[in-house]
Order: sequence, then C-alpha cells, then structure tokens
Amino acid sequence: MENNRKLKILVTAIGGHSYGAQIAKSLSLLKGKYELYGTDALQQEIVSEISVERFCILPKASSDSYLSALVSLYKRENIDFLIDGSEAEQKILNENRAFLLENDVNWISNNKEVLDTCLNKIKFAGFLKKNNFLFPKTYLNYLDEAVIFPVILKPNLHSGGSSNVYIAQSREDVNAVLQLSKIRLEDFCIQEYVGDSESEYTVGILHNNKGKFLGSATLKRDLTQPLSVKTVAKNLTNRTELGEKLVISSGFSQGILMQHKLIEDYCRMVAEKLGSTGALNFQGRLKNDKFYIFEINPRFSGTSFMRALSDFNEADLWVKNLDNIDEIDPFYITKNAYYKRMVKEIKI
Repeated sequence: MENNRKLKILVTAIGGHSYGAQIAKSLSLLKGKYELYGTDALQQEIVSEISVERFCILPKASSDSYLSALVSLYKRENIDFLIDGSEAEQKILNENRAFLLENDVNWISNNKEVLDTCLNKIKFAGFLKKNNFLFPKTYLNYLDEAVIFPVILKPNLHSGGSSNVYIAQSREDVNAVLQLSKIRLEDFCIQEYVGDSESEYTVGILHNNKGKFLGSATLKRDLTQPLSVKTVAKNLTNRTELGEKLVISSGFSQGILMQHKLIEDYCRMVAEKLGSTGALNFQGRLKNDKFYIFEINPRFSGTSFMRALSDFNEADLWVKNLDNIDEIDPFYITKNAYYKRMVKEIKI
C-alpha cells in the first residue's frame, strides 16, 4: 500500500434496514480517515444520506453472480477491507472463504468456527450447555412433557431482524405457528421464554483478529416503543413473573446505551470461550442478576451507529488494532445515553 494512502473500505448492503447502513454511517463519522465504498441491490437514491466515495449496485446475495461481481468490484477499486452488511451476504462469504483468500479479499469477519457455531441456534445452545453458560431451556420436541410454556419458536438457521419468530403459550399455539409459517418443526429452535420485557439487553463484545479484547457496550432495550416490538401478547400462562405481556423485540433496537459490568464481563467470558476474533452481538435478558443468552449474532450490530455516536466505533477500532498483540486499553461506555429511532420519509 502506498504511503499516506487512505484505507479503502467497502461496505455492502448499505440501503434498507440491515446492519450495513449502520457500519457505513459509523465510518462516515470519521471524515477523511477512510475512502468509503458502498453497495446494495437497490438504487443509490435510497441510500443517498450515506456519504461514500462510490456506490455500486450488486446482484442479490442469492444470485449466482453475486460473489464474482463483489470480488470484481473489490479488485477494480483496489479495496483494502470488505465488511458485509447483511446476513444473507455473510452466509455466502462464510461458505466461500477459500475463494476470498485466493483473490486476496480481506473480509472483516469473525472466524469460521465462531460463525458456524453461532449461526446454528441448536448448535449454539449445545455450546452454552457444554460450557455451563446460562441460556433458555431449548427443546427439540414441543410434545415433550418437560416443555415449559410459554416458548419462543425461531428458525434454527436464519432469523435476522426477528423474522419468523413466534410466541407460543400452548401446544395448540405451536401447531398454529407451524401451519401459519409453513416452516417444518425440525427447522425451528424452541426455547423457553425467559425474563420480563423490561430486562432485555443487546451487548457488543469486540476482539481483534488475534483474540485481544478491544471493548464492549450494552444497550438496555426499551420495549415500550412500537418500532422496537415485533410481537406482543397477553400472558395467558400462570407464570406471573414474566409480566402481563409477552414481548418479542424487533430488529430496531433503541434504549439506554451504557456500561453494564456484570453483563459485559459474562459475555466477554463466553466470547473468549468461543475463540472470538471479531465482533459479537449478544441478545439476552437479565433474571435475578444472571444473564440468559438467547443468541449471538457473530457480526457488527444494528446498533453500531449508536455505539459510534458514543465513541465506540467498532469497525474503526478493529482495523486500527489489526494484528496488535500488545496490551490494549479496552473501550467502555463512560456516560449513559438514550438512543431513539425515528421513521423517516424519503421521496424517490
């Protein structure tokens, strides 16, 4: 790389509501530090509020031509780092790591073992159980007498943005979900509903590519806001400790960004047991001062921009500490801030 040349970073899926837009906005805060390139399957007008050096339309991740088009763009523009911005793209890139290496593509991602574990919810539950970490009881058969209702049904492999995630308060509800969703029972992960809706947290834990801890941040989710709620149902069970309403959060997190030492120390311990070498985003609830982990998204977060506004710019921090094996002063949030999301109208 030429001396004094700005690093070129390509972020995909910067349109719509995926985490790519959050990363692009975060890096845009560092004016003049990087040359930022963006892609999406949508027209540029939709993503015009994000300032990029160049915007390109790529085929959808499901297209056979997606990977070759992405690599061609990476080479043509002499990009230094690639950051995926959607789960569909992450899946394709994870399956084609050898091809990326052959083409000298530096993909900023956690390692394959972490992705393979975290992207399979049943496999991930097995990891937590094996290592004595706390997580909701996970079932393979809802007819089992041991099942404690209510339960959450979510696809075992893909449920980004809480898509196809349901609350079931009885076996009859499970049957209704199966008919409504047209998803096979064996493709669902069934977990006990844990805690109340006032104790849900999103936690970012960041390590560099050598496994050094770089920092953490916790968002206490505000599930009183309609934008942050996917599903809400009256609690019809006798489990009054869960609250009057049962709530599934949406992909639009908002609430109080803070340092929560108890939760962050626990999540860091899980991350290091996993062997994390990148960004992890934990979802869970606090119950009796113990943190129960629903799942981990092994990527940058949909709350990345909120964190960056509080100086925890994860993508920048990862790039700055690439290959650094010296002692690092980790980043923690020092001042609480409430972050609220709004709906914005754009005329195309």
